[in-house]
Amino acid sequence: EEKARKEKESREALIAEEIAAAKSAFELFIANGTFRRLMWKDAESDLKSRAELCKSAEGRRRVLDMELKKVQMMKSVQDIFIRNMKGAKQGEGYVFTSRCYKNRFYDKMVASVDDREIVLINKDRKGNTSKYSWQTVYSKYPLVMNELWQKFILNGRENGVKKLTLREWSDAQLGFAMTLKIVCSNVEGAEKVYRDCAMDAVKKFPRYKELAAETFPEIDFSAIEAEAAENTF
Repeated sequence: EEKARKEKESREALIAEEIAAAKSAFELFIANGTFRRLMWKDAESDLKSRAELCKSAEGRRRVLDMELKKVQMMKSVQDIFIRNMKGAKQGEGYVFTSRCYKNRFYDKMVASVDDREIVLINKDRKGNTSKYSWQTVYSKYPLVMNELWQKFILNGRENGVKKLTLREWSDAQLGFAMTLKIVCSNVEGAEKVYRDCAMDAVKKFPRYKELAAETFPEIDFSAIEAEAAENTF
């Protein structure tokens, strides 16, 4: 009995240690600017390696189902933007409609885009091109981000080169909420939008409640449960 007790305590301590290490790894990405530099692939690689080194199934699941999932959700936002900015056919890049950046983005067409930068040109293809890094767009052009989110994520189940499934939509909604909280926290009004995004995602995909509740402790998700209970009668 004593041996079994010690083995149980040792296992519980290992699980607690690995879960705490997984949480700390994600927090470190925030602190050292990995996410602000949009280094999704580096974070993914680090977490996958960490999962392989875990000795407990619980620790491995924590890394893969929580920390890695959060990174992939944020990455999915940029991936969806890029896919739709390229357009369905070659030479038909996205044309920006937000007038707030009239001289820089408004009526400009995406000539090319990858995970590093966006190249814009007049929609008549005349004149010079202009380049913007994604880091610059995330940090300095929130209304451009909002335009892309509105069209291709919020309404992404109807719009887009590839229409989003419910799972993809929920991933991207939570990813955008995390992006606003972690990467674009200096943007005025970001908190209200990320709260709404997180609530909507959990309403439509309840299995993400645990992940969302931990990521957004400032949001009370119990209202969703109450609403769901009312709808069952």
